[in-house]
Amino acid sequence: MRTIASPVSQGKGAGSSAIKRYAALHVKKDSTAKKDTSNKSDFVPVNKDFVLQPLLGIGTGLLSYFGNVNAPVSKVQNPMTSRIGYDLQYSQKLNPVMEFNLYALFGQLCVNTRSSDMNWNFLSSIEGGGARLIFKLLPKQNLTPYILTGVESFEFLTKTSLYNNQGTPYYYWSDGSIRSLPQSSPMASSATQLQWNYNYSSDMRSLNIGNTGKYQTQTFAIPLGVGFMFHLCNNADFMIGTTLNYTFTNHIDGLGDSTGGRKHDMFFMTSFGLRFDLSKNRKTKVSGINGHKRQDRYAHPDAYYAGVDFDALAQDTIKPVSDKAPTLTDSAILRQYQMYEDSTGQFAQIIVENTIGNPAQIKPHPQPSAHVYSIQLARYSKGVPPDVMDKLMSIPNVTSEAMPDSSTAYIVGNFTDMDKAKASQQQYVQNGLPDAKIVYRKDKDYVPAANPPPGQEANKVPVSNNPPVNPVQPNNNPAPGNVGPAMNAGTIVYRVQLGAYKHKLPREVFMNIDNIVEVKTENGYFTYSAGSFTKYQDAVDYKTKLTALGYPNLFIKAYQNGKRIPLPKAEAPNENSPKEDLNEEVTHETSSLDKSKVSFDVVLAALKGAPSRDMSDKFKTIDGYRTIYDSASGLTYYIAGHFTDINDAKAMQAKLAADPLLNKATVGACYMNKPIPVEQAVDILKQ
Repeated sequence: MRTIASPVSQGKGAGSSAIKRYAALHVKKDSTAKKDTSNKSDFVPVNKDFVLQPLLGIGTGLLSYFGNVNAPVSKVQNPMTSRIGYDLQYSQKLNPVMEFNLYALFGQLCVNTRSSDMNWNFLSSIEGGGARLIFKLLPKQNLTPYILTGVESFEFLTKTSLYNNQGTPYYYWSDGSIRSLPQSSPMASSATQLQWNYNYSSDMRSLNIGNTGKYQTQTFAIPLGVGFMFHLCNNADFMIGTTLNYTFTNHIDGLGDSTGGRKHDMFFMTSFGLRFDLSKNRKTKVSGINGHKRQDRYAHPDAYYAGVDFDALAQDTIKPVSDKAPTLTDSAILRQYQMYEDSTGQFAQIIVENTIGNPAQIKPHPQPSAHVYSIQLARYSKGVPPDVMDKLMSIPNVTSEAMPDSSTAYIVGNFTDMDKAKASQQQYVQNGLPDAKIVYRKDKDYVPAANPPPGQEANKVPVSNNPPVNPVQPNNNPAPGNVGPAMNAGTIVYRVQLGAYKHKLPREVFMNIDNIVEVKTENGYFTYSAGSFTKYQDAVDYKTKLTALGYPNLFIKAYQNGKRIPLPKAEAPNENSPKEDLNEEVTHETSSLDKSKVSFDVVLAALKGAPSRDMSDKFKTIDGYRTIYDSASGLTYYIAGHFTDINDAKAMQAKLAADPLLNKATVGACYMNKPIPVEQAVDILKQ
């Protein structure tokens, strides 16, 4: 006897002719079963449960400011000056026309306005996210317009550029130039032209514009957007649109209510991206019944039997079912039919896979330390006292690092164990550095370790009379771990002095030298030292190496027990300093820089981006045209000429200034082809 596997039903009634034919062929019907005389349609959908259909998307586009700073007529930022933004999205289809959408947004808003009414610039970093509802207007079309709205929360940090690299404030004149003095100043005739450095370093909150104080940097917004979806294939869409973010703050541009204009800053996100329907791309181990293709949940039941010859099945060649066969009612057949319907509403056989084996032992993964701790020995925004300078220079591997608040921090050691960091901190406190504290790196700054692990109260180490725990011995190249070079009694530390200068030098001047310690003295000089050695011969060898690199007039200093000491005669018989001056109070410049490597030129422009086509074509016609990239500021200097005499550079600058495209050219200086202040270059030549 031929048999047919029990199919799965979509309906809950017994009106399907296919079910009746199936029962007639295989089951002797119960004579007492109620006959179905209903006239209901054969197409009866089963109640459909919620189905997870995740859609993941990524996009990029332009963030454009919309507020009081832009042109008086159009408050919308020119797209050509907008910054790049990015968004990540997760959507869930609620019904054919509506989606629930979660998203994250991040990017920057940047505006630089120059006009007779306003001169202002700001850079605001935007990070946030929220929830939206997307309404599809023509959901069944390949090109589907949509609108959206929702609520979002975001954080912004706004900064402005008020000073150049030398700390000179910008003053905007009516002729469109930027100068070093106000146009109304009695000394205005001596004002020099400045080049804007695109360095947004001044926190708007610290400026207190309009008496706003330190306003909240987190706020809410309502997104309102329109766009189009292009259905590329079964599980991918291309999306393009624009969204206006109506915020509840007036501080994104840093002006607050001082302008008296709009009370809410806004911004647009105009983007394009791709999103993928993951529910349409999954693999499954569930197959159709007897090789039949799966049918849609709402398909007509007869469609499942397409191609089956029921007349042939009813011929006499097929033996009837035994009289002992069970009797089934229509409802029983229906229940059997529905047992094979999977969670998506499709016909399927259920495959159960049993895996036999021993469960793997789960071992806890060792948790890394939250921070690598260091010791901040001192931090100064002004000059370092001579006695503190001696103590700092007596410590091997101490480093000096410029901080965002314009101070200099003196850092030593790397610790992953808080107890060892505490022991090292205690030793430095006992050795005369009471401000020593445990810190860790956060972005570009060092912050106190105010919240150490339980039981480890950092920066509250009592100073006792007991000998401190001796930390790890000095290591010239410490790696993160538990390294903390100490100010060991009796150890002599040798350093190579690179000079003392009236102006702060860019690190590129000492481009081939590592481990430089910069100290600003109380009378305003900047001293530079390199190396840290416990053997005098190692310091001599390092000095010789630096001299060969083009740094003459170097000399060696020695420190012991927190004080500057004369070079021991037994270790330095040939040192040319018979009467060494141990006074660390610098009163004049000493330079190790080679005068022959100083040059002057004409700076045509200093830009973060490419110059305009007209400017670029003009630059190429000038003798000696070249470019220098400054990695510290991110600026590209467009330079012409190469002179050893500053007067020759001034003459070329005056000649070029007659051209309107070159009227902002200035005289610049370089040391070993690295930009330095012109005043410093003149001082080097005077040595």
